[in-house]
Amino acid sequence: MTDWRIPEGEPVCHEADSRIYTATYHLDNQTSIEVADDTGQLCLGVLLEINHGVPALHLNVSGGG
Repeated sequence: MTDWRIPEGEPVCHEADSRIYTATYHLDNQTSIEVADDTGQLCLGVLLEINHGVPALHLNVSGGG
């Protein structure tokens, strides 16, 4: 089991974690969210669709840096 607690005195957010991301939400026939980094490179995409009554969740995880 991993202990994910942050020790006292340890910074909560490291400088490397302060990158800016942009999330774009689309609501059409298919609902999706795309997350891109500060260069515009897609990092994560989530799409939810219901096709003939069957729900499907699509994940697009690109190799971000």
